[in-house]
Amino acid sequence: SVGDTYSLTATAVFVSGTTSDATIKADWNSGDTSVATVYAGTVAAKAEGTAIITATYMGKTEIVNVTVSKKVKSLSKDKTSLSLRAGASEQIALTATYTDGTVEQVSDKAEWSTGSPEVADVVNGKVTAVGSGETEITATYGGKTVLVPVSVDIVRRLDPSAGTVNLRIGASQQLELIGMF
Repeated sequence: SVGDTYSLTATAVFVSGTTSDATIKADWNSGDTSVATVYAGTVAAKAEGTAIITATYMGKTEIVNVTVSKKVKSLSKDKTSLSLRAGASEQIALTATYTDGTVEQVSDKAEWSTGSPEVADVVNGKVTAVGSGETEITATYGGKTVLVPVSVDIVRRLDPSAGTVNLRIGASQQLELIGMF
């Protein structure tokens, strides 16, 4: 990400099979210094884009492709929790706010996971209820993570079919309980 650094190591392998750390001795170059610079193996990300980093030592050159992305300042979701019936699906929209102030919808770019695949599954933010229970959906993008609790077929309240029942001794009346999910 923009502003980050990463250290590369150059190792020389000689015909005899011996090796030597050539990181300091190698000649390092960046194909696009506006995107990434390099000094003694340390790559500094400057701007969004791609750059080719080369290390040359004793006539041999190695290439490393570097992709620099914008740095994520925060990650937000449009749902604080989900309550679903088995078989139902709902989409979670994930939005990244970058340090440069830009905002992007990243549901299809994030890494999604579920705590209990037997309760709910998730693909690109689309949560599908599988079976009864509770779990958490996790979305990670740009080093930031958000969680969304999910409950599937959890009865929240039971309501009787009648509010009041008057019975005589020995009599009975059948009541129906209605589950509110």
